[in-house]
Amino acid sequence: MGMTPGQAPSPTFADVRYADLAPRNVCDIYLPAAASPAKPCPVVVWIHGGAFRLGDKRNIAMPARLIDAGFAIVSINYRLSQQAIWPAQLEDLANAIGFVRANAAEYGFDAGRLAAFGSSAGGHLAAMAGIAFADDPELRVQSVVDWYGPIHFEHMDHDIGLTGVERGSPPNGEAGSPESDLIGAVVNDRPDLAYAASPLCYLEKSDSAPPFLIMHGDSDPLIGAPQSVRLRNALHERFGPGAAEYHLLPDTGHGGGAFETDWAQDLVVGFLRRTLA
Repeated sequence: MGMTPGQAPSPTFADVRYADLAPRNVCDIYLPAAASPAKPCPVVVWIHGGAFRLGDKRNIAMPARLIDAGFAIVSINYRLSQQAIWPAQLEDLANAIGFVRANAAEYGFDAGRLAAFGSSAGGHLAAMAGIAFADDPELRVQSVVDWYGPIHFEHMDHDIGLTGVERGSPPNGEAGSPESDLIGAVVNDRPDLAYAASPLCYLEKSDSAPPFLIMHGDSDPLIGAPQSVRLRNALHERFGPGAAEYHLLPDTGHGGGAFETDWAQDLVVGFLRRTLA
């Protein structure tokens, strides 16, 4: 799970440690030219994809667009499934967001204007950050951009079947799938553990949620677009139609395609400007 984003510009600060639980608890920080302690800038915490088992913080979607629009980027690595099972990744997210808030003055961040953005596995984690921390004033983010993240592991095989798209990977519910490796058990055997790693599980217990922008390709062969529809519908049901904006991108697979167009990237920048104003 993961797109092939454009090459990111060089980070302003590289391999900054945000926690001491694992070697992968590091981030890269990209600052726009105008950032300063006197003029703090909004922050996008970027969470890379890679099936929860690979990927790197240097793989960022639309980095130049975000920086040019005045956003700082904090791109994080987190523990992969072969290093630690869920909820270690949620702990890493909490530590990364805590780091951003604690060090806002040093880097010129506006700690009150913080978004989570990720693709694929990173989309799942961005959604988790938005929902799991929504009621925590120390960790809450103000908006979430989720690009084609898996949302409810137990239903991933069913949902991709609904699309009619030919699968590009083995079944998600079986042994050896990225989702089974993440939870440390076979999804089909332990739907309880699979649901415990779903944003929908945390949504049931949340009293609030930040606004979401959810985008998915209609021809995604790895994660069916109905996964994103599940998240949109759950947010609408709990918090009303303004809670989530959903776009199904035509003729687009698992990243690439329409995600690389000015239209899609303008949509992201516009959403972030509105929600981090």
